[in-house]
Amino acid sequence: MEPVVAVVVSNAVLAVVDSACVIAFIGSVGVLVATGREEQFFPWLASARVVCVVVTGVLAASSLVDAVDRWALVLACLGFLFSLQAVALAFGQLAPLRSYLDRRTAAGEPVWWADFERSFGRYVARRNRRGRLWRIGNRASEAPLVEREDDVERSES
Repeated sequence: MEPVVAVVVSNAVLAVVDSACVIAFIGSVGVLVATGREEQFFPWLASARVVCVVVTGVLAASSLVDAVDRWALVLACLGFLFSLQAVALAFGQLAPLRSYLDRRTAAGEPVWWADFERSFGRYVARRNRRGRLWRIGNRASEAPLVEREDDVERSES
């Protein structure tokens, strides 16, 4: 009778873990949606994010001892990723995007444009530096980008 009891207990544990995966997945999606809403603040949301990450992580790790079915493992892993995304949104969301886009410099132009010009200027300078070094080494094999007027044959029309 002992093997039968072990099979029954194993199936019961498997059913409980699978249902926990479904509940954790639904909870993670709910926490992610609640985190994504900017206009409302829920005081319990910070602890819910941590609980979702821990629970879904433990459920995904329980696959190492074959305590979860494959379909439930997929839900646990997706729930874990959603929970991590909710945590990332919570820590990365210092100000709404609209407030960043509306900020202006002292000259009156948007801050994002000044940031873009600065970073693009660094990119062009770096690109020019690399291009000069490359052209210095390959000067003999390099064809000019623009033909000089002396080299262009004129057609008589």
